[in-house]
Amino acid sequence: MSEPNAHIIARSRTLLLLLLLTINCSFLGGFSTDDGGSVATFEGHKVFRLHPNTESQLKTLSELTSNRQLGLDFWGEPSANKSIDIRVPPESLNNIFTILRDTGVRYEIIINDVQRLIDEENGSSTRSRRSLSNRRHMDGPWYLWYNQVGRYARYGEINSWLGSIASSEPHIASLINIGTSSEGRAINVIKIGKPNSRGRTKPAIWIDGGMHGREWISPATVNYIILQLVMHYNTDKVIQKLVNQYDWYLLPLSNPDGYEYTHTKNRLWRKTRSRTRGSRCRGVDANRNWAFHWMDCDGGNFFGRCGSADPCDDTYAGTFAFSEPETRAIAQFLTAKRRNIKLYLSFHAYSQLWLTNWGYSKRYPIDNARLLAVAKAGARALRGKHGTKYRVGSPAKILYEAGGSSFDWAKGIAKIKYTYTLELRDLGRHGFILPQNQIIPTGEEVWEGVKTIAQRILKE
Repeated sequence: MSEPNAHIIARSRTLLLLLLLTINCSFLGGFSTDDGGSVATFEGHKVFRLHPNTESQLKTLSELTSNRQLGLDFWGEPSANKSIDIRVPPESLNNIFTILRDTGVRYEIIINDVQRLIDEENGSSTRSRRSLSNRRHMDGPWYLWYNQVGRYARYGEINSWLGSIASSEPHIASLINIGTSSEGRAINVIKIGKPNSRGRTKPAIWIDGGMHGREWISPATVNYIILQLVMHYNTDKVIQKLVNQYDWYLLPLSNPDGYEYTHTKNRLWRKTRSRTRGSRCRGVDANRNWAFHWMDCDGGNFFGRCGSADPCDDTYAGTFAFSEPETRAIAQFLTAKRRNIKLYLSFHAYSQLWLTNWGYSKRYPIDNARLLAVAKAGARALRGKHGTKYRVGSPAKILYEAGGSSFDWAKGIAKIKYTYTLELRDLGRHGFILPQNQIIPTGEEVWEGVKTIAQRILKE
């Protein structure tokens, strides 16, 4: 049999398998729903890293994204000659092995049992707390605060901690409620900054985390930066200068409902928890819901990654831009402060990337050279702490195009000069399930990068 004919036959087998799965899906009621009932378990789930390099292979992956019967969870974004991570439940393993064999997609299994990682993540809290024991000599609330930062705290704990800081350090810290989530949780920003003695407006920096529920290292890193600003204000001249000359606005939890849901029901939940009329599937991708190139990418909507119109997809962009109370609240606050905010940072996970605009297009902003220079300075400083390498560039160039993202809106609509998204640790060994003993090292290195660019921008 000739090689082209063998390829056609293999492709036909794959299409037939996908068709049978789709038919089976329609008879079974199809769409994966989430009723908030039982706690999700991921025993036996594996994460595959796939390496597609042909149009045919990419087309097959595209078909897999729309086939919910397999229960696949795309952790990465598929594109030509770039790897993609996919979580596969045990009942779909045989089908996936068959499809990969028939299409010739190269792969390796990078996580053998997702539930085991989750269990290890929970168990690492003891080790994380033990590593902080040498800090008990700290005066006042510092040890307790540091202990809070060294673990994956719950929504209520984080809010109480922020309130404690505002109460204990009123000369530099205050708590600002900017809205409520769809389930009624407060969205609280902590402001850190020494009031100007002359009453003048200061330049500001915004940092948010937790836009996607399952990315726990994101809010934990925001918390780490908060602690550094208040704990070392009186002893570190660099931090004192940054607090005296900037107003820092920090939001650990942009999506409090999704984050809390990952602690109680489904560790790998990504979206908000809002309801969509006519659908049993809940939530919106908070980073596809912003009113700048919403559902609009220069390269089209390949794989639905620009933004999906299907409420059951993880990249569902909502019924309209700013459909979510969380994104509306943040945008309204940023709009009110836009003339003062010089730097916008949004923390996500994972992949170790320092991302520059644009996300929706492979074109660059007119000031791209300056944006890139500052980003590279931050990535160098970050690497200098623990040797962790971050790749610098735009999502559309090094990842995929995505419309309606927060940092594109911050640049394109709010006109904030420097806007970046950081994809934090790691490169896939743990993915979203980063052990708690990596919280402090992640915070330390990211803080070095943030300090560096904050000082650089201050000189302009």
